[in-house]
Parts: sequence; structure tokens; C-alpha cells
Amino acid sequence: VWERTAQARDTSRGFVYESFDFLLPLSQHIHNLGWYSSLAPHTFYKNTFISEFESDEKEVLHELHVKGFEYIVNLHLKPTIVILAEQPVLYEDLYLSLQLRKAAYVIGRAMFETTSIPNGWKEPINKFINEVWVPSKFEKDVFEKAGITARIEVVHEGFDQRIFSSTVSPALKKIWRRSLFPKCSDNDLIFITVGKMEDRKGIELLELSYNHE
Repeated sequence: VWERTAQARDTSRGFVYESFDFLLPLSQHIHNLGWYSSLAPHTFYKNTFISEFESDEKEVLHELHVKGFEYIVNLHLKPTIVILAEQPVLYEDLYLSLQLRKAAYVIGRAMFETTSIPNGWKEPINKFINEVWVPSKFEKDVFEKAGITARIEVVHEGFDQRIFSSTVSPALKKIWRRSLFPKCSDNDLIFITVGKMEDRKGIELLELSYNHE
């Protein structure tokens, strides 16, 4: 079971999309995979995030969503592994409310873009999680220095290989470039950043780097 809330007004958009980048490929290899969120079944297709996916992907996510509810609601179903793609401060509440004690193994997906983890993360990770997934070696070092005793694994963020691929031909790349940036010439430098415009994302440093180039 993959647990990640996807509310219409969720501010953690990156975390939600990252979950989907994992869920869609995993669904092709894991038969009993389920995705649990607080979305009500009748509002599923009306959700802001879900509406942005292709119809076949929405159908897969819907099936995973139904399966996830079965795991949580049915007391007789015992998931082997539960992955929590949530902030560690929520682990205790999720552990109790979602009956995660039924699971044989609980994994937490966590990250923070600084040299230390926030206050309140260490205890719930060590107490309720068997293993924590971080996206980089840097993050693994940060969590180890913070005193995390749970197993720490580096699991890089997913991406769509249909778009980001080293095997895409130069001709196809040019077509995509022109369709996405019609006002740019083939020789223009296209500089892209993905993230909210806030201090935590280092936008000021990004501007300095760009101007330096």
C-alpha cells in the first residue's frame, strides 16, 4: 500500500506527483499494489491532480485507489509493505489511524533540502518506520548524522522516460522544443526550473547562477 494524500488544495504538489511517478510504473509489476489517500471515491476524477493525467493513467490510479481503500477498511487484509509518502511528523497518526500495525514492513519516504532534519522527525521515524527512503546520498548522510536508526536507502526520484530519455533522437527533441517553446529559436538557451517560487527552493541562488553564466 502506498499512502499519500492528494487533496485539491494540497500544497505539497511535488510530493504528490512524485508518488504518481512511482505508482504508475510499480502497478505494472506488483499485482496487489494499492494507493490510499483521503480522497473520497466519488470525488476521485474531479480532483485537481487526477484531472491532469491521461485517461489510461487515471484509470490505473483509480484502480489502485480502490485497492488501497480495501486494505485500510478490510480488517482481514494484511498488507505486506506500506509506504508512507508523507511528512514524518504524521507517521504516528497514520500508524494508528490506518492500522499500519497490520503491515509486516513500513517504509517512509522523506526528504528535506537542508543539512539537518526538522525538529520532530527523528522520534517518529525511529519508532514507527522500518526503513526510510531518501532521494540522494546527501540526504542519507543528513539522516544518519541526525541519529536515524531505521534503515536508510537511497531511492532516486522517478521521471517519465517517454519525455526524459537519452535515446530520444535529436530530430524529435527539436520537435518537442519548438512545440513547448514556440517563441525560441533553435540557438536560444532555454533555462528551466521546477519548483515553487519560495526561499526554500533557492530561487535567489538560481538567479545568481544564471546571471553568472
